Amino acid sequence: MPKELDRANFTVVCTQKVVQNKKLPATIDDTVTSVHIHGHLFFWILKEILKRAPHLKVLRVIPKALWKLTDSHRALLNERGVQLVTGHQRPEFVWHFEKRLPKEYEAQQKYLKNLPGPQYELFDELLTYGLKPALIASRYFCLNNEPRVTLTNLLREFGQLEHPSHTHDIVHGVLHYLNPRPDSAKGVKREATQLKNKVARIRLRNQKKAEKDEEIERLTQNLGIETLPKGLRPLQYAVFEQVWRAFQSGRLESVLGKDSREFCVVKQLWGLENGAVSTPKQVGEIYRVCRECIRQIEKSAFEKVGVSK
Repeated sequence: MPKELDRANFTVVCTQKVVQNKKLPATIDDTVTSVHIHGHLFFWILKEILKRAPHLKVLRVIPKALWKLTDSHRALLNERGVQLVTGHQRPEFVWHFEKRLPKEYEAQQKYLKNLPGPQYELFDELLTYGLKPALIASRYFCLNNEPRVTLTNLLREFGQLEHPSHTHDIVHGVLHYLNPRPDSAKGVKREATQLKNKVARIRLRNQKKAEKDEEIERLTQNLGIETLPKGLRPLQYAVFEQVWRAFQSGRLESVLGKDSREFCVVKQLWGLENGAVSTPKQVGEIYRVCRECIRQIEKSAFEKVGVSK
């Protein structure tokens, strides 16, 4: 295709809409010189275009639609002196000239931009968690005033490998999650269920983390220390509290003896000096004994000091 044609602004005609409305769009008039056909070019539509646009110079169809044109199509174009070319319309021109949007797009976009309180909090939670379905929906409906994109380009933008129809289910799955509808498709309901399960897992994880942080704060304040030893598990907090109090009061050293193996093993296991707990296996390697032997030494020391494990 010549460069001057490649730069031309083609007026788009969606033949499916022409068939539905039984008339050409109002954009086809005597000022039009270049037309891009989206869909199958019926012969009667071609005649209507040539009638409404007498100064038409170029007619473009997509490559796979070229072979569907009959000899009658070509003869009529040659008679009117219209050049027939192939190519694809740039998405931004399609949006600008014809606004090829799903019929429910604008209503759904308006709904997301004006969500009521509880649903706004749900959607904001999805975005805060960085869940890809919510990010895709936000981009698709241009909630931040971005330029519109097709589902295919949306796939490229988010690195998705699925078919555009799956992206459609993802987008509408977010809408179903916010406002469940019984007439939604199975794929949409499946995406909404997966999204709901992801949110439930994240909430549970955040709740456990908050409880853990609260327990750590309580324990450090009670013991008068800045941080707990590295590697200390939540199930060990109660035992560590007893061991630390015995260590700080000097009872651990006085009962076991400063240079005893039991005292050294307990300090290393519970990170009383170096700020990091060790496993029985790690301590056993130092003393060249098995980890079960280290456990027995720890058990004996706890019995002497009065630490319940």
